[in-house]
Amino acid sequence: MRRMVGFAGGLLLLGFLWTVGEPREVQASPYDYGVSLLQQYGLNTPSNGSDGNFCFPVSNCFNAYPGNGSVSISHSQSKTINGSVGQNPPTIGSSSAHNTATVDLGAIHLVSSVSATDYATGVADNYGFWSDVLKIGNNFAQGTSLQFLVNLDLTGSVNATSAKLPTDGIFPPGGGSVSGAEATSSLSIFDNFGNGTSNTQTVCTQSGAGKNVSCTGLLASPVDFSYVLNTYPGATVTVSDELSTTAGAEGKTWGDYPCGKSTCISYASSSAESYFLNTSLFTLTPITPGAFYTSSSGVSYLGTSGGTGGVSDTPEPPCGLLFLTGLLGLAVWSRKTVMSQHVPQRSGK
Repeated sequence: MRRMVGFAGGLLLLGFLWTVGEPREVQASPYDYGVSLLQQYGLNTPSNGSDGNFCFPVSNCFNAYPGNGSVSISHSQSKTINGSVGQNPPTIGSSSAHNTATVDLGAIHLVSSVSATDYATGVADNYGFWSDVLKIGNNFAQGTSLQFLVNLDLTGSVNATSAKLPTDGIFPPGGGSVSGAEATSSLSIFDNFGNGTSNTQTVCTQSGAGKNVSCTGLLASPVDFSYVLNTYPGATVTVSDELSTTAGAEGKTWGDYPCGKSTCISYASSSAESYFLNTSLFTLTPITPGAFYTSSSGVSYLGTSGGTGGVSDTPEPPCGLLFLTGLLGLAVWSRKTVMSQHVPQRSGK
């Protein structure tokens, strides 16, 4: 009987070690997350086509790519305008557009670039989106305020160039080529109690006839965003992030103007680029000691400033190590019990 009681006690101890060693994480539902991507381009026409894995409205984007939460597309195209009969100067020119993009859960990488000369025009557009649902750990008393640091890295740039057509002092030059580049970022993070925020910013630049100007009322470069989210144990937090890049360029021709003893034709080229190749990087890091979360996608958005996401401040031994330790202790206890029963008892003299 004593042996059975001791054995049962060892199993209880093993079960206790197994239970205590694991943090009580909230299991997020396997839905409500996904990524999507759309690319469009136009050369000498309003639109030549589009490429992408895109879903709209947003509710249809969930679980769009549950396998790895990532999608990539790259597209380049060029087009030439041939001379038109009866037009002076002849309608000629060339343009090119390039889009490259990768959208991951927690990061968006976009580049749109375009160039045009003579009478040609070009435009390139990218749009990336991702969304995820997080569950806040419930190893705190209900109503406890928990804080998490939200960060969005928005490193990128918009550039545009153009050229001014010459003048002979008699006839107006007709200006020059034009171009522009733009990018818009929008982050939204809210819990089911209404706590959270949204941040939208647009950066833009334009160039006309060789002169660059910033777009009125818009930023010239992106600004990193930080925010402290106050929420509660067991809360459901929905986070979504989108980024779009646009580049457009239009060439210009001024022809048949007096040039010395003859006539001349002058061409102005332009180019634009919206470069956000490694940006829109989202992190969510616990500030409150012991706070953690799990995501529907299984992705962790922890930053480098701290936090361990899913474990408390005091490091816990891995569950496998705890299990082996419990087995070893149980084996040692059993061996001592068996040996004690086989050791001859000394008789008193």
